[in-house]
Amino acid sequence: MEEVAANALLVMPPDRRQSLLEHFKDCNVGVLSVSTCSEMRQVLETGFLAQVVFTDVNLPDGNWRDILREVEKSGSGADVVVCSRVDDVALWLEVLEHGCYDLLVEPYNRHDLQRIFACFAKAKPVRRENNQPSSGTSFKAVRLSA
Repeated sequence: MEEVAANALLVMPPDRRQSLLEHFKDCNVGVLSVSTCSEMRQVLETGFLAQVVFTDVNLPDGNWRDILREVEKSGSGADVVVCSRVDDVALWLEVLEHGCYDLLVEPYNRHDLQRIFACFAKAKPVRRENNQPSSGTSFKAVRLSA
C-alpha cells in the first residue's frame, strides 16, 4: 500500500497539461486528469477526493470560477489552484479573493508545486488505494513515476 503525498485533480485540456504533469512526477502525487468542467463534476460525483484541484483559467465549457463553484458545492474541502499563461496581478487578486489557494503562472516551477503538495501532505494525508473513482467511470487515475 503506497502512500502518496496528495491526490490532485487536474482540469485542463490535454494540449495544456503536459508541463504540469512533468513536474508532478517528482511530487509523489496521485493525479487524475480531465479536460472540462463537466468531466470534473462527474469525477466528484464518483466520490473521488482530491486535496487540490488545478484548473486552467479558461476551459471548453467554463472557467476557473465554475470549477471553484463545483468544488465548493461538492463539499470535498479541496483547494483550487488556478493556472495561467499570463502573469496578471489583477487575476491573482481575484483568484485569492474568491477563495482559491493560489495562482500559478507558466512556466511552472517544480519547487512551487512541491511546496503546495508538502502543505497538503502534512494537513490532509490520504492513501491512494482508498481514493479511486468508483468502478464504471471512464476516468483513470495515473500514478506518475519519477
